[in-house]
Amino acid sequence: DDSSSAGTSDRTFTISVSDVATAITASQSGSISETASSGASVMTVATTGDSPTSSFEITGGNTGTAFAIDAASGAITTAAALDFETTPVYTLTVSVSDGTTTVSAADITISVGDVATAITASQSGSVSETASSGASVMTVATTGDADDNDFEITGGNTGTAFAIDAASGAITTAAALDFETTPVYTLT
Repeated sequence: DDSSSAGTSDRTFTISVSDVATAITASQSGSISETASSGASVMTVATTGDSPTSSFEITGGNTGTAFAIDAASGAITTAAALDFETTPVYTLTVSVSDGTTTVSAADITISVGDVATAITASQSGSVSETASSGASVMTVATTGDADDNDFEITGGNTGTAFAIDAASGAITTAAALDFETTPVYTLT
């Protein structure tokens, strides 16, 4: 007589663990200045669900391979020079896998910030009064965005003595100069 096993029985149960798919959180966006250096941080893609073994990839919209994504973390960084005037907004298609067959993709909007051109203060140049028309005087120094400059001389150009290349800022002589008449020009 075995009284310790009375009223008990052994049963086998099967418990299934369901996969929770990794999903990219909708409507994400980031921004970065057009002067950001390569490797600059833009944002990290947010996800829900199973994420310990996530594998991220940019699958579309990456014109000029401007961005890179860390496959493990989803961190997006710059990978090339950016130019607001050429591409002010990128819509990257990013996919993520949790290591099984589950894949989620979403569009991530990256806005590129414009950086205005600023003319460096207190610049000066010199030229001989015997310089021929078209002689180089100086090039206007700037900081910021170097694209689509629209340089023009707006004042101080007595007798239209100088010309400026609208794109490069190179100032050249455009007329005969006479030191005794006008020894200094202050151009704006």
